[in-house]
Amino acid sequence: MKRQAVCVLFFLFIAGCSQNPDQSFSEVTMKQAQTVTEDFISRMGEENGVYMYSGEKNNYLFLNGVHPDENNKSTIFSSVVSETKGNKLKIYYETENITNAEDNEEAGFQRIYRLPSNDSYSTIQIIENGREVPIDTIYAS
Repeated sequence: MKRQAVCVLFFLFIAGCSQNPDQSFSEVTMKQAQTVTEDFISRMGEENGVYMYSGEKNNYLFLNGVHPDENNKSTIFSSVVSETKGNKLKIYYETENITNAEDNEEAGFQRIYRLPSNDSYSTIQIIENGREVPIDTIYAS
């Protein structure tokens, strides 16, 4: 019984130490990010694209597809996931262009993600619909 209790405590300790929310890739709301990145979002929100914000404490990836193209279609971002392989952070996502889009955060036209610490990677690779795409602008504060 004592041995089981020690094993359980050890597992909880290891699990607690390995989780650091500031070090992981996670979506944040525009409202949460705006307090840190207000100038960045207002500048990059004017055009569709893939943008990166590099701050003192956190880095963010901003996916913007809210502005309709010449066919009056806006871009929705979905299935956004990341993985770290060696010194490379890979971010995968799918896009879909739709017409008559409502401009709201829940629709997925604008997404912002907190990136893991730079210590875990030296290169970022963005993969949209299975193809590598560039980051349009990197903004540093």
